[in-house]
Amino acid sequence: MKATTWCATLALALTVSVTSFANAATPATVAIKDIKVPNNVTLLAGSQKALFTESQDFKQFLLDKGVLSADVYQLRYKVDNVFSYGLVADVRFGEQGLRNLGIEGKMPVISLKKKQQTDSSLPELAALINAGSMNTIQAYRVVEPLTVQKNGTYTGTLRFDNPVGNVIYSETLHIVLYDNIYFGPSARIIALNSADDDTLWPLVNGFAKVIK
Repeated sequence: MKATTWCATLALALTVSVTSFANAATPATVAIKDIKVPNNVTLLAGSQKALFTESQDFKQFLLDKGVLSADVYQLRYKVDNVFSYGLVADVRFGEQGLRNLGIEGKMPVISLKKKQQTDSSLPELAALINAGSMNTIQAYRVVEPLTVQKNGTYTGTLRFDNPVGNVIYSETLHIVLYDNIYFGPSARIIALNSADDDTLWPLVNGFAKVIK
């Protein structure tokens, strides 16, 4: 075998090995649009207004906070003539978005020797949310603190209560923090009217799947 051919073969082998190690350390993520929509639920692309942003456009609110990008969808649940609505979004913080939250953000580092991911910003981000510091527009209550799961994600639940006169309007946010293999620290957010949460969450919790 000629030296040039041997070198090319070795380079290809190393490339394949590095790619397989990286994929093992940081699994590919599942896009919202690729998740099967349950019966009676419609997924509509496009940004939505949200209670926890004081009725601002959610995507624009995030971009104004300096996040890298966001995909936002409306969830619409219909049974007979009764409609319920929610929101599901993927938020990619990026270094600037994390820095605006007081976190020195960085892409996760992959150790080829240990075949695992290190130096993730997720623990710091989860701690920030659990401390109630995430949303400077409106206070929230931590229903279930974000805790680390076996697959390396962090999951938890928040609730926003907005009093209007004698009525309290509430939204419940189910959150999954994860490291996207291409974009770094990210969040999957499923926001539901709190009055509908007991009914809808068991139906739409499949959207919380972020790892293949």
